[in-house]
Amino acid sequence: MKKLIIPVFAALAMLMASCEKDSYYHTFTFNPYYNSPGYAYADQTFDTIRVVTTDKYVVTLDKDWQSIASEYAKPNIKYIYGGIYNLNVPVTFSTNTTGESRTNYIFFNVTGDDDWSQRATFAYTQFYWLDVQIPSPRYTNSGKDCTFERVNKSVTTKDSLCFHVEKDWTLSIPSGSFVKADTLAGPAGNNKVYLHLSPNMTQDTLVSTITLQSSGVETPITYKQAPAKRD
Repeated sequence: MKKLIIPVFAALAMLMASCEKDSYYHTFTFNPYYNSPGYAYADQTFDTIRVVTTDKYVVTLDKDWQSIASEYAKPNIKYIYGGIYNLNVPVTFSTNTTGESRTNYIFFNVTGDDDWSQRATFAYTQFYWLDVQIPSPRYTNSGKDCTFERVNKSVTTKDSLCFHVEKDWTLSIPSGSFVKADTLAGPAGNNKVYLHLSPNMTQDTLVSTITLQSSGVETPITYKQAPAKRD
């Protein structure tokens, strides 16, 4: 799961329980226990939920833009007193091209001997933007929206754009922009694109919005250049 710097969200409460008697012990939790909710970028198509359980469970999902293969959604677990299973549950995503952040809930319905049962919920939020790291993201609307903006001095001539994408990418720059790039396309993974800016000799703030595209997702990034200083 990718680590994000975001405002504090109202975390979905995780239900977990354990019972101890001379004859039995049951538990279910996520590992680490605080890793719900999870966050994903628009082009992310895979993640893993780690669970600790003593008993069998069946997974159901609230929405169909995520899926879990049947062998992981209903694993063949045999209860053994004192035994604990540490499992990785792969989750696949569809690319988020809706233009809005979206949230899904994954329910783990756990049952065991001695009439024990529990329901635990894992929440995922998938953003509608790509993983742009520089410029830094600015979150609004409780983290459901995000903008990327860089403000430079009038004499700045060099900058860079840093991001991670899951597939090949392209960069679109408007004709006549004061922003130029060393390259306009590249491969999946971590990328750093060097930018060249024309000095601003005017008394107006220059504004140019370039667009990063990958996996059918478009993320706009705005560059501003301050007006020239008056003598």
